[in-house]
Amino acid sequence: ASLNRAILLALEPLESAGAYLWLGKVSEALGDAEKAREYWNSAASADPAGYYGLRAKELAEGKQAFTSPERLDLRIDMKNAREVAAAWMRTSFDLPPQVDLDYSAELWNDARFLRAQEYWSLGLYPQARQQFESLRIDNRLDVVNSFRLLKAFLDYGFYASAIETSQTIATLSGYSDIAVSESLPAYFSYVYYGTYYLPWVQDAADTYGVPVLVLFSLIHQESRFQPFAVSSAGAQGLLQLMPQTAQTIATEINYPPNFSAEDLGVPLYNLTLGANYLARQYFVFDGDPYAALAAYNSGPGNAREWKEIAGEDPDLFVGSIRYLESRTYVRKIAEIFAQYTRLYGK
Repeated sequence: ASLNRAILLALEPLESAGAYLWLGKVSEALGDAEKAREYWNSAASADPAGYYGLRAKELAEGKQAFTSPERLDLRIDMKNAREVAAAWMRTSFDLPPQVDLDYSAELWNDARFLRAQEYWSLGLYPQARQQFESLRIDNRLDVVNSFRLLKAFLDYGFYASAIETSQTIATLSGYSDIAVSESLPAYFSYVYYGTYYLPWVQDAADTYGVPVLVLFSLIHQESRFQPFAVSSAGAQGLLQLMPQTAQTIATEINYPPNFSAEDLGVPLYNLTLGANYLARQYFVFDGDPYAALAAYNSGPGNAREWKEIAGEDPDLFVGSIRYLESRTYVRKIAEIFAQYTRLYGK
C-alpha cells in the first residue's frame, strides 16, 4: 500500500520507477512472477535510462546486475562517426554548405585558444584546460562552434571538456539526456561515454581481473577522464585516489617506483593503482559489484555493514546504503555501465 501511494505522490521518474521495482520484488516474494514482471516493465517505462528502470529491466529479463556483454568492440571509427554527425548537423541546423565544421579562423585565433595550445605544448595541462574551458563556456549556446571545439578537445586529450560539449550539443538539439537521445548520431554518445586511455584501461582490467566496462564507468563517474582532477577531500587523478591509499598500494606492489603524490596525475600510474584498489574490494566482497563500488567510495567497513543488513539481495543493499552521496554514486555507475554496454557490447 505504501509503495502504491509512493507512485501517486512521485515527483520524478526515479521515485515512481523505484516504487514499481519494489512492488515487483514484493510480488515475486509472494510467488506472483507475472505480476512482478508487469511492475518491472512499468518501472522500465517510467525511467528507461535511470537506475531503477534499468535494474527493473534486468530483473524482468532474469539478468544479474553488472553483467558484461559476451563480446566487446571498444575501438570505434571516430573519424567516420564524426562525418556522419557533421552531415546530421548540416541538415538539423540548416547550415549553408560553406560553413566549415572543422575550423574557424576567429575561434582558432582567439587568444584563449592560442594560450591553450602554448600551455599544452609546455605540459601545463591544467592551465591549458582553463583556457579551453573558458572558450567552451562562452560558446555553449553556439552549436557550430561547440561542434568545432569538440574535435579540438578530443585532439588535445581534454576529455572532460569533450564530454560536457557533447551534452551541450545534445541539449541544443532538444535532448536533455544524451543517454536517451536515440535520434542523435552515435558520435555524441561515443564521445560522452568514451573509451579513453583504452590500452591502459584494458591492461589494468586484465591484470587485476576487474570488468573493463566497470572500470570505464568508474573513471567516468570519478573524474570524467580528467587526469589532474582533485577533489575537495584531496583525492586525485582519473580514479580519484587518496594519496595515502595510493602510497600503501604502490609500496605493496612496488609500482610505480619511488612513488609520490604527484604520480597520481600520471594516467598510467593512477589506472594501475586504482584498478588494484577496486580489485581488492571485489576480492573482499566475493565479486559483488555493488559492495565493491560502495567500498571504493565509502570504505570497506561501511560496505560490510550494509552487506550484513542486505544479505545477498543487491537491491536491498543499494537501499541500505545510509549515505545519500554513496547511494547515488553506486546508482550512477550502474547507469553509466548500462550505456557502455549498449554502445560497445556485441
